[in-house]
Amino acid sequence: MLEIIKNGGEKMEDSYSESMKIDIPRGLLIKIISDPFIFMSTTGHIIVLRKLDSGNYLIGTINDRVLNDKITEKSKTDLFIGELSPPNFTGSMLIYRGDTFDGKVIFEIVADLTSFSRDMSLNFSMKLKVDEGILGFFKNRLATAEHVIKSHVIPTFKKFSDLTKEASELTLIEPVDIPKYIVTKAKQTFNGIMMVYNPNIYALFKVENGTITRSVAKVGETSLNGNDVLFRLIQEREKLTVKTLDPLMLNVTSMVNELA
Repeated sequence: MLEIIKNGGEKMEDSYSESMKIDIPRGLLIKIISDPFIFMSTTGHIIVLRKLDSGNYLIGTINDRVLNDKITEKSKTDLFIGELSPPNFTGSMLIYRGDTFDGKVIFEIVADLTSFSRDMSLNFSMKLKVDEGILGFFKNRLATAEHVIKSHVIPTFKKFSDLTKEASELTLIEPVDIPKYIVTKAKQTFNGIMMVYNPNIYALFKVENGTITRSVAKVGETSLNGNDVLFRLIQEREKLTVKTLDPLMLNVTSMVNELA
């Protein structure tokens, strides 16, 4: 839905709404959308600079002016400084409101999780009010509410979803192949956590800069660490599941603390 309304000859009102399917755990999704620094970065035109003593956030709103409907090296970028209120939860909706200090740009962005539990869908909507005197906002397609949601927010959350899938990939490995696989996977993971388990054993490997820096395991009531972990894994008779996790994308704080 796209609406552009002229308001009393002073401001243009623009609104857009779109839903998407998303494969991100609800807990992680809420962490992403409730963090102003992360969520606003997905808009492509609003950046959070820092948190203010008042609890609000200092923001910059960015608009690209175009020449002949194209962004070129000669194109200019308008930057308007303003303030963003902390996210407000209303039911299943998370609402952000902000404006520029000169009052020329006012916006509201909503992430609606009402249908998430039913079909993993998430709705994003934006209302934008812009002073007609700002050259560029409505003379090109870049800074409309539709552009922000359709060209920035939706694609970015699709990337988040894809990254979550990649970071949670499961692989079954023969016990004898575990040492070689773990070393290779550590180089690919670079920084993160690797979980290796079957019904008999549960192990965690901490990876930093492509190298395994710590390993722990639990076999029944027995705890293992260091080289004993790999030695015990290769003695298993059942295949082992290997799961790689990226702590920047997934909630693995408790695991990292356990390995610290």
